[in-house]
Amino acid sequence: MAEQSGTESLVERMRRDLTRARRAGDASAVTALRTALSAFANAEAIPAPEPAARPSPPGWAPDLPRRNLSAGDRRAILEEEIADRRHTVELYTGHGRGQEASELRRQIEVLEGYLDDVSSGGAVGV
Repeated sequence: MAEQSGTESLVERMRRDLTRARRAGDASAVTALRTALSAFANAEAIPAPEPAARPSPPGWAPDLPRRNLSAGDRRAILEEEIADRRHTVELYTGHGRGQEASELRRQIEVLEGYLDDVSSGGAVGV
């Protein structure tokens, strides 16, 4: 699923592949991609400033700056997502939950397909 196009960022490729996986009904890829993209978004978040003396009106939130992740940051996040799944595969296998372990193995395969994208020195911006 992870096709390199030179100018397309890792996140753009993952979002495009997520759309394709949804259309194809590939639940493993959808789950893997959604959680990885969420992990990137969470890592980009910076701590919110202390609340102002006067609260914002309901339904309005100020725009907060986002952290720019490096290729190394994104690679570390992907590796952590993969490591978490590998650990869970071991637990599931040890408890006779082979179907769940197989699902996680498929998610690992999907995420591993993006490790080369991060390592290749290609565009990895948001």
